[in-house]
Amino acid sequence: MWDKLKGFARGNKTPVSEARPRESRSGGTTVAIETTREVLTAQRLERAFYAELLGVRSCIDSVNPLERTVMKRVDRLTGKSGDLGGLVPPVPTAVPGLMRCLGDDSLSANQLAAEISRDAVLLANVLRFANSAYYQTPEPVRSIDHAMLMVGPDGVRSLVARAAFRPLLNGHTDHFSKLAGPLLWQQAERCALACECIARRSGVPVFDAFVAGLVHKVGYRIVARVLGREYRGADAPRSAAFRDWLIERVPALSWQVAREWGLPAPVTESLKGLAKRNDRGDVPRLTGIVFASAKLGELFVLSRAGRVRGEIKRFSCRISGELADCCGDCYEEMSRLGEPV
Repeated sequence: MWDKLKGFARGNKTPVSEARPRESRSGGTTVAIETTREVLTAQRLERAFYAELLGVRSCIDSVNPLERTVMKRVDRLTGKSGDLGGLVPPVPTAVPGLMRCLGDDSLSANQLAAEISRDAVLLANVLRFANSAYYQTPEPVRSIDHAMLMVGPDGVRSLVARAAFRPLLNGHTDHFSKLAGPLLWQQAERCALACECIARRSGVPVFDAFVAGLVHKVGYRIVARVLGREYRGADAPRSAAFRDWLIERVPALSWQVAREWGLPAPVTESLKGLAKRNDRGDVPRLTGIVFASAKLGELFVLSRAGRVRGEIKRFSCRISGELADCCGDCYEEMSRLGEPV
């Protein structure tokens, strides 16, 4: 079933007039984006994005010793007795409790503001995000109460999640994390905003969708740290086999990290759905939303990097068997974010 979730690869020479994305015949997610020159399916977007994370423009066929070593070590981590140990980026102790509070819709605006204000560093970062170009507030936001007024409680929840998780995706100094960190964060932010947009129109809890979108690729940080430990200045990863292995392994690692961090159950279940891609059976609707949003985020990053050719013309997203006409609108909405803060 997951092959259908991921869509089908198309050749670069497909004329636009003949471009018709193939759709899943059963429940699931397919994503296809049409440009003036080609159709980009989920599989092609993933492959191009992971190559970009590795800093590779053209993958080669042969697997080098570094890649073999890293694949073996990481595969042991994702096995039944795997232990991520010190490879998991440490989450601040307040974050799991804060995530639970933020997901509680019964909290009043005053209670939510008081909870956020407990951490001065977090509060400062929330206000910095609130003053970014995305929110277009008519005046500078100077307090959490002011932020509540300008962007609303749901907007503040999203701001807090971004402020809490940004250092965990783009805050370390080893070579491969530094190489991938900015792109990883750009994609995560856009994915989260697309998740929020699609969830809002689909009746799915918006905050859970936003957090799942932020952390759905955090498992790449594990691979980056293993790469950093094994790298000796030669034979950098650049094979197609290693790229495709990343596509398979990162979701499982992200699921493991989310559990280690104690994130809310809907978030971990949605990531589990991404990780169990080869299993038969239905996946949570939130999994489909995260999958489609991840492709929109990848498209944005690749477009900014000059890896997508031609004007983007049309989106086709089918989530849990239902056509999601909002994908194009949500792509436009997330594109308003501007430069990363």
